Amino acid sequence: MAPGRTFVALALLASVAGCAPAASPADPGTTGTPSPPPSGPPATSPATAPTGVPAMLLAVPTGLAVTAVARPRERLAVRMPTGAWQPTAAVGRHGAILLVSTAARSPATAVEGVLAGTQVRVGWSASLPAALGPAVLAGCVAADGVAVVIADRLVYLRAGRVAATHEVPATAGRCQMTDDDAVAYLADVDHALTFWGPGADTVVVTATRCDDLGLGGGLLACLATGVDRVVVGRLLPPVAGRTAIDPASAQRLPGPARQVVLSPDGRWLAIAGSGAPAVRLYGRLAGDAFEAVGAFDLGTGEALLAFVEP
Repeated sequence: MAPGRTFVALALLASVAGCAPAASPADPGTTGTPSPPPSGPPATSPATAPTGVPAMLLAVPTGLAVTAVARPRERLAVRMPTGAWQPTAAVGRHGAILLVSTAARSPATAVEGVLAGTQVRVGWSASLPAALGPAVLAGCVAADGVAVVIADRLVYLRAGRVAATHEVPATAGRCQMTDDDAVAYLADVDHALTFWGPGADTVVVTATRCDDLGLGGGLLACLATGVDRVVVGRLLPPVAGRTAIDPASAQRLPGPARQVVLSPDGRWLAIAGSGAPAVRLYGRLAGDAFEAVGAFDLGTGEALLAFVEP
């Protein structure tokens, strides 16, 4: 199996799990001075979230489900389009969602739409180039009909058509769209946070290293490589060799962590780890700092995918 196919196959088995960390000398976006601990109730509290926390999309044994607003323990099944879909999805602003067909289908099919309540309303559907094979992941999606699927390359789709591709040796199976439709992804070798501008086909490799990432509201949340904590702060314009997080705004949140999810508006943060509770929730309730607001467990076979913005 070619290297590009290998990483995609592994990512399909653990699309929301953190990757094995490598050594790292310091947290991204920090100057070496520890941030104060987050305020609010202890992160281990099984309390429900406060009023206002958005719905969250989960992968469940039967497909996809959303939680009720402010009730993360409540599961509502998502009605999927006709077809056989992978038990994962990419979610963007205003409920934009990207689905990809299961590996049994070749060529693969991608569907972009909107998650309205518990139903996926299809915007466009596209058969992907046969050369990509069936091992394709739903990478990231924007609210303007733009999406990226991850195979042995990044495939940039606009209105259901392939608009650009980016050859990479491998990625960590995860990407996020920026507000200007650039694509942020993690290089597989060293997990360097990299930005690809499909329009000009530009690539910027920053000095930030993450095992997982989240973008939203002008913020970057980074599961720091080699350090069991999450660093979140203002996203800087990408410059080669420079950190992507503004050091003056960086806040560190403790592990254990294997996944970080940031809401599209940057107000809510979820950290998934091992043990119980499985997911800890943080909110920007007053000012710019995140405060611990509650936690909840995941059921057998469940995985957190994203916050859903109305």
